[in-house]
Amino acid sequence: SAVDPRYLAYSCKLANDEEVYGIIVGESASSITMKSADGNTRSILRTEIGSLTSAKISLMPEGLESGMTPQELADLIQFLQKL
Repeated sequence: SAVDPRYLAYSCKLANDEEVYGIIVGESASSITMKSADGNTRSILRTEIGSLTSAKISLMPEGLESGMTPQELADLIQFLQKL
Protein backbone atom coordinates (compact mmCIF):
# COMPACT_ATOMS: atom_id res chain seq x y z
CA SER A 1 0.00 0.00 0.00
CA ALA A 2 2.64 2.55 1.03
CA VAL A 3 6.41 2.50 0.73
CA ASP A 4 8.42 3.27 3.84
CA PRO A 5 10.48 6.40 2.99
CA ARG A 6 13.67 4.48 3.85
CA TYR A 7 13.05 2.23 0.85
CA LEU A 8 12.03 4.74 -1.79
CA ALA A 9 14.06 4.45 -4.96
CA TYR A 10 15.86 7.50 -6.33
CA SER A 11 17.30 8.37 -9.69
CA CYS A 12 20.51 10.36 -9.37
CA LYS A 13 21.70 12.00 -12.57
CA LEU A 14 25.35 12.96 -12.31
CA ALA A 15 26.99 15.98 -13.92
CA ASN A 16 28.73 13.61 -16.40
CA ASP A 17 25.27 12.27 -17.53
CA GLU A 18 25.74 8.94 -15.72
CA GLU A 19 22.64 7.78 -13.85
CA VAL A 20 22.62 5.92 -10.53
CA TYR A 21 19.41 4.23 -9.37
CA GLY A 22 18.81 2.94 -5.85
CA ILE A 23 17.87 3.83 -2.30
CA ILE A 24 19.69 6.40 -0.20
CA VAL A 25 21.36 4.60 2.70
CA GLY A 26 23.49 7.46 4.00
CA GLU A 27 23.91 11.21 3.79
CA SER A 28 26.47 13.74 4.90
CA ALA A 29 27.00 17.41 4.19
CA SER A 30 29.25 16.54 1.25
CA SER A 31 27.88 13.26 -0.15
CA ILE A 32 25.12 10.69 -0.34
CA THR A 33 25.49 6.92 -0.38
CA MET A 34 23.16 4.92 -2.60
CA LYS A 35 22.50 1.19 -2.64
CA SER A 36 21.35 -0.46 -5.86
CA ALA A 37 19.02 -3.43 -6.25
CA ASP A 38 22.03 -5.76 -6.61
CA GLY A 39 23.31 -4.68 -3.18
CA ASN A 40 26.24 -2.55 -4.36
CA THR A 41 26.75 0.78 -2.62
CA ARG A 42 28.22 3.94 -4.05
CA SER A 43 29.13 7.24 -2.42
CA ILE A 44 28.46 10.28 -4.56
CA LEU A 45 29.76 13.75 -3.85
CA ARG A 46 27.00 16.34 -3.78
CA THR A 47 29.05 18.45 -6.20
CA GLU A 48 28.74 15.61 -8.77
CA ILE A 49 24.93 15.48 -8.58
CA GLY A 50 23.04 17.12 -11.42
CA SER A 51 19.61 16.04 -10.14
CA LEU A 52 18.16 13.69 -7.55
CA THR A 53 14.57 12.55 -8.09
CA SER A 54 12.37 10.16 -6.13
CA ALA A 55 10.85 7.40 -8.24
CA LYS A 56 8.05 7.16 -5.61
CA ILE A 57 8.35 3.35 -5.71
CA SER A 58 10.48 0.78 -3.91
CA LEU A 59 13.19 -1.37 -5.46
CA MET A 60 11.04 -4.47 -4.97
CA PRO A 61 10.35 -5.92 -8.43
CA GLU A 62 6.89 -5.24 -9.86
CA GLY A 63 4.73 -8.36 -9.75
CA LEU A 64 6.96 -10.23 -7.27
CA GLU A 65 3.92 -11.27 -5.26
CA SER A 66 2.34 -13.07 -8.24
CA GLY A 67 4.84 -15.91 -7.92
CA MET A 68 4.38 -16.31 -4.17
CA THR A 69 1.94 -18.28 -2.07
CA PRO A 70 -0.14 -16.31 0.45
CA GLN A 71 2.06 -17.69 3.25
CA GLU A 72 5.29 -16.69 1.48
CA LEU A 73 3.91 -13.18 0.97
CA ALA A 74 2.89 -12.97 4.64
CA ASP A 75 6.38 -14.14 5.66
CA LEU A 76 7.99 -11.52 3.42
CA ILE A 77 5.84 -8.72 4.83
CA GLN A 78 6.62 -9.84 8.38
CA PHE A 79 10.35 -9.90 7.58
CA LEU A 80 10.28 -6.43 6.02
CA GLN A 81 8.42 -4.97 8.97
CA LYS A 82 11.25 -6.10 11.26
CA LEU A 83 13.88 -4.16 9.30
